[in-house]
Amino acid sequence: MKAEKKIEVQAQVVKALPGGRFLVKVGKHHVTAHIAGRIRKFFIQVMPGDFVRLEVSPYDSTKGRITYRFYDEAEAKKERMEGRKSEK
Repeated sequence: MKAEKKIEVQAQVVKALPGGRFLVKVGKHHVTAHIAGRIRKFFIQVMPGDFVRLEVSPYDSTKGRITYRFYDEAEAKKERMEGRKSEK
């Protein structure tokens, strides 16, 4: 069975939860997300207030996985604008 495509969105970390999980704000909604293995492997620190790329399951939109941490807000805005250009 083929795996379904994940929905990728940009979000902001609101709160760190136990066990490597985070409460992440996507628009007006909150999602519980865990960090991907590659982020854990390279000891990338994710803190409240950081902008991240999030994969959300099409089946359950309340859970996700953090796949990338943006280093500053300007980088996050740049990628968001590039994403809008490619949609057109």
